[in-house]
Amino acid sequence: MGCSVTRVYDFSMTASEAPEVHGANAEQKPHSSSWRFSGKVNKSVHENVVIREGLYDNGKKYEWRYEIGGNDFSGKADWFYKSRHFMIGTGVGYKDGLYHHGTVGVNTSHMELGAFLGLFHQYSDLEYTLENCETGWYEDEYDQLSYDPVRAGCNSSSDHHYRFNTSPFMGAFWALYFSKFYLNYNVSFYTPEPDVEGESLNVPSITSNYLNVGYRITRWLDYSVGAILTATDGNLIWGVSSGISFYLN
Repeated sequence: MGCSVTRVYDFSMTASEAPEVHGANAEQKPHSSSWRFSGKVNKSVHENVVIREGLYDNGKKYEWRYEIGGNDFSGKADWFYKSRHFMIGTGVGYKDGLYHHGTVGVNTSHMELGAFLGLFHQYSDLEYTLENCETGWYEDEYDQLSYDPVRAGCNSSSDHHYRFNTSPFMGAFWALYFSKFYLNYNVSFYTPEPDVEGESLNVPSITSNYLNVGYRITRWLDYSVGAILTATDGNLIWGVSSGISFYLN
């Protein structure tokens, strides 16, 4: 009546900030639609963040880490449609992987707010060391059942590979705009789903906050700069961003 127990000791994976999603950043005319194409350069502190550490019941230490931050480029296409005040939208983008989402919200003369839900597809670098032990109940020399946690011994192995993982993400956005200027805020979060030997590990979620100030240079073009704050399991990673957007109304 034996079974197998697998323990993951050293584990690390590359992970991205949660995707950034915003509304139209301007008042949109009722019963109209618009397109926006954006590109940004992002720079965050590059961290090897400890997300889990401690001792297993066999006394061996484990430490799991996210490798997050650094320099990257993000690009995105958004579509919006507004009825009277209510607005819906959809978008697809790239930031360390592809993502797509839908949005719902309210767009008024000087303010908008809304929520979004989507899927984030990342290509992550995973590296880990694990130990597999056979455990269970066995008959001893006196024909009595006894429990031996390592009767069949333990096997250790290490691996390093790249793998796609898909995670739902969600969040909310808010914007205030007046004349050619706008200020927007977005909070977005997701939980990576790394796969090790066919099992999904329980890892903490990643929450990213984006705050931007933008200026509408023309009807078709704007420029923005912003700050990024990403939190995971009590760790904070700071960053900055800058980009341009093109509009088709």
